[in-house]
Amino acid sequence: MKSVLKKSLALCAAAALLWACEMLDNSEGAAEYALSLSQNGAALAEYTFPARYPGYEDGELEALEVEVSNTGPGIAEGIAISLLGEGSAAFSLSPELIERIEPGNSAAFTVRPVAGLEGGEYQASVAIVTSRGTAQFDVSFTVSTTPLYGIRLDVGEAGHTFQPKAVDYGEAVPLTVTITNIGNEATGALTIASTGENAGSFRVNPSEIASIESGGTETFTVQPVSGLTEGTYTATVTVSGGHDIAAEFPVSFQVFASLIEISTAEELAEIGNKFPADGNYILMDNLVLEDWTPVTNTKTAPFTGVFMGNDKAIKIDSFDPAVLNTDPDLRLVGYIGVFGYIKDGTVTNLTVNLNMPDEQEISNANPGLGEDQYIGGVSGYALNTAFEGITVLGSINLSKGDGGDIYLGGVTGYLEEGSISGSLSQANLTAQEPYSAGNGAAYAGGLTAYVETAELSRCRVEGAIDAYSRRGQVYAGGAAGRTSNSVISYTDTTGNVDAGVSKFKPTIATYGNSARAGGITGFIGGQNVGSQIIKCSSAGNVTSTTYAPDSGDNQLYAGGIVGLTGRFGQSVIIADCYSRGNVTAMTADGFRGGSAEFYAGGIAGQVSLITLENSYAAGIITANSILPADNYTHAGGIAAVMEGQSASTITIRQCAALNTKINWRLYTKDDRILKRIAIRGVQNNSITPGLTKGLERYPENTTLAKNIANKEMVLNYDPSEQQAAKVPPPIVPIPGYDTEDGADCDPIPAEKVYRDLGWDFGAVWKIGSDGYPAFQWQK
Repeated sequence: MKSVLKKSLALCAAAALLWACEMLDNSEGAAEYALSLSQNGAALAEYTFPARYPGYEDGELEALEVEVSNTGPGIAEGIAISLLGEGSAAFSLSPELIERIEPGNSAAFTVRPVAGLEGGEYQASVAIVTSRGTAQFDVSFTVSTTPLYGIRLDVGEAGHTFQPKAVDYGEAVPLTVTITNIGNEATGALTIASTGENAGSFRVNPSEIASIESGGTETFTVQPVSGLTEGTYTATVTVSGGHDIAAEFPVSFQVFASLIEISTAEELAEIGNKFPADGNYILMDNLVLEDWTPVTNTKTAPFTGVFMGNDKAIKIDSFDPAVLNTDPDLRLVGYIGVFGYIKDGTVTNLTVNLNMPDEQEISNANPGLGEDQYIGGVSGYALNTAFEGITVLGSINLSKGDGGDIYLGGVTGYLEEGSISGSLSQANLTAQEPYSAGNGAAYAGGLTAYVETAELSRCRVEGAIDAYSRRGQVYAGGAAGRTSNSVISYTDTTGNVDAGVSKFKPTIATYGNSARAGGITGFIGGQNVGSQIIKCSSAGNVTSTTYAPDSGDNQLYAGGIVGLTGRFGQSVIIADCYSRGNVTAMTADGFRGGSAEFYAGGIAGQVSLITLENSYAAGIITANSILPADNYTHAGGIAAVMEGQSASTITIRQCAALNTKINWRLYTKDDRILKRIAIRGVQNNSITPGLTKGLERYPENTTLAKNIANKEMVLNYDPSEQQAAKVPPPIVPIPGYDTEDGADCDPIPAEKVYRDLGWDFGAVWKIGSDGYPAFQWQK
């Protein structure tokens, strides 16, 4: 029968499952051994067997195989295994004794429920005993008095969009869907139907299935009918049966009056010339572009049509040098990609390979007169444009040393309104603005460098994101460099993110320049509507660094999700997110001093105007300056500093700081003492955030509620020589749900701990194979 499996790999309890003992042998001294328990390579704290219905047979019961590993140098002998508790008779063990485990080796035993149990819940403990120590874990088994019914379809929530066709199409390629019975009883008869206004535009085959046994599968197909006229057709495919069995997903199909096929690079180049800029296009073959001049590369003549990639790829080996080096007299703004500028357009199912890893100069010939440059895999700039199913590969490294801003994104350099969804970026992106005399900014993001009043959803970024400037502002983010009035949701990043000031000419002093690095976005805020980051994760390392020998009022922000949040008057929401990488804000070798502040936080570097909830961080946090001078370092498990205007509100609730270590080197500023959750900052009394700061404590409308922190977290204060003689501030945590330190929790809490906080372990969260929370849709 199909397992309905519930595993809790909570290492907080598993700490009891790793122990070291001394065993005397015939040699001199004592040899230590260390035993650990695991199941399928993951630490084991408790195990729930799949539920069964009365009358189950012995052959239906799956055994739990537990591996006992000896990781120490000594020999482990006489390891006894037994069952404890009232429900011990409901389980069996084999073997009950492991005689010997050599160093570096392992042995195994099995646990399984017995057959013939009546309805009810059965629990017991498995004890592993040696002459020097005891460990145990819990097992449970339910014999359900009620049959369990349910099905799963192998189509995501977003459903399926069929490849568009012109009106004279013959037949569309069908979609094959697999139904899996995830219950412990047969489904009985199932009905499959297309419903909705355009139900007749799709056919399903078969429309009925007699039954599916527990754990079994069946398939059906969905296909648009032939002969549809121009238009967009949508419907909902439903699968239903008795016992409240139901599942559904949306389908859509678009038919165009005409569809222009693109088969060569020459044909692609004619869009906006021979072919209309507002046409509907479909790519028929893979293309390689050399010395490429982007299609519709001016704001006054944008692409406004539909471009369907048809799951084909475009490889860009090089751009036309005249495109990269804008005219010094006209001071043109550059829009660089397959397309230059897109407005009111749509691009779908396209792969772009950026085959340009070597550094390329894209500067204006007159330093100090450079205009902004926008570069992306698909387009340089996109206004009110939808990108769906885009894949970006390769590498691109661009340097713009003329004082203008550079915007480099995997899909598009700048997204103003519109959306990027269902897309993947594996490209390594590097944006540099090394101009010495000006303040040109550098923006880089795995999907887009700047997202404004738009949405990024259901995306994944795996490439490394780097943004550097000598004397300008820097924004680097796994998904977006900077986010304004926008929503980022269901998006995961795994690549490292790095933002640096004055990296390429360390002899240049910097004044008032900041670097913002975030696993999802470097900066998030908004004037018109509140921005949001919902159900996102970051697994890469995030770093913000200054290389300047002298500086004035430089600020370095690094956060596992976002570097800096909540400016310009509208509140930000971050909910159901997590960060697993290390977060660092630091000076580099060669830094001599000057005033600078460093903010490193597991979720955010600094927060203001924010609601942050149901999120956790588990990486090592470091804020480090090699010289004190006027520098200050701030570090926190969730946020480095909470700061803002008196009228603003900050809420951090139901979050978990699971970081193993927080490192800091200099005293924190204005009595901001290191805390495990977040440091309470000073109040900003100015109308415009960031201009003047008072010394008043943060306003009372700051709420901290039901936050927890790793009780074994190391708070590592490493004073510089100048501060070594001073008395360090107190860093002994004062735990409490509603304080900056949070309540104590085990290093890796069990699922119940998060449930008690209020996390949704039905639709959103699950415990991953390593014991940390993960999203239900993640493997």
